[in-house]
Amino acid sequence: MNKYKWSNKYKWSNYIRANRTENLEDEAVKIMEECLLPPGRYCDLDDLEVLQKEAFPQFQIKVISANQGDMIIARVPERKTTDMQEIFLLLDNEHFDLVTTATGFYCSPYFCNDCDRTYHHKERHHCEGKCRSCYRNNSDCLVENPINCTECSRGFHNQQCYEIHKKKRKNGKNYCEQMFICQTCGVFVNLSSRGKNVRHQCGES
Repeated sequence: MNKYKWSNKYKWSNYIRANRTENLEDEAVKIMEECLLPPGRYCDLDDLEVLQKEAFPQFQIKVISANQGDMIIARVPERKTTDMQEIFLLLDNEHFDLVTTATGFYCSPYFCNDCDRTYHHKERHHCEGKCRSCYRNNSDCLVENPINCTECSRGFHNQQCYEIHKKKRKNGKNYCEQMFICQTCGVFVNLSSRGKNVRHQCGES
């Protein structure tokens, strides 16, 4: 079977911006035919496995269910490789709609593609898929020439990881100033979750 090549994202973006629904429909029919799926009928979760494997191998398809509180009910494939991107689909009454951005759909500034949760502050979100020092995906922050910071006493996976924690943020401060290990009591301190001008005191509860 010849695999349909869905690699020209600029062509698809142009179709959407120009509202060229006929072109989009032609492309959709072509994809279905390449995957040996009959056009013009409802697709189900089993069909998504075929579509992902044959037409979108570089993507993981995530299905959001409108009937189950907008929960993600399926991931195709279940586990993705590090170079995969995501396609989000909304399943509503046996119909699939494209979700262009997960952050827009969930009305949240951030969405974690590793644990499938929304969050509002990078420094307060922790999961196995994120680096706890620079908050990038682990796949983007490999352990290469680890660096220890003499100012905050924290360790960093690589040079870029270290530089990110030194970069000034919107509040005028960097992670190095706000997150550190106290050299007196040895406690990890996160001032970013506290009010302005609040300082760490050893022995605080």
